[in-house]
Amino acid sequence: MNRYRAGCISEALIDGVKELLNSKMDDIETQTTRARESMEKRLDAMNKIKGAMADQSRLFLPRTEYQTSREATEKSLSEVRDDMMQARGKASQGQLLVTAAISVVALLIALLNLLTHWGK
Repeated sequence: MNRYRAGCISEALIDGVKELLNSKMDDIETQTTRARESMEKRLDAMNKIKGAMADQSRLFLPRTEYQTSREATEKSLSEVRDDMMQARGKASQGQLLVTAAISVVALLIALLNLLTHWGK
């Protein structure tokens, strides 16, 4: 009878251990699934960042190109300013010529008027 009890205890112990192991295996499987899902989310986020960085490097203007373009723009702007200053100077010179011509005409009219009144 003692053997029979030992056999029952052994089977009960084995069944308890099996149940405990199955429970632990289920927990490990659940944790592994959660870890896998978490890792996939992280990898997706990393891929999005990688794609954004690839777009950035493809779309952004390199500094050397920007500097070259800016220098050319500044040179063109300087030339336009110089042309405008010259045009203003020419306009002032043209205004001076018109004023001088009007003055000469006025002086001639004054001289004619003086000669006609002086001759009377």
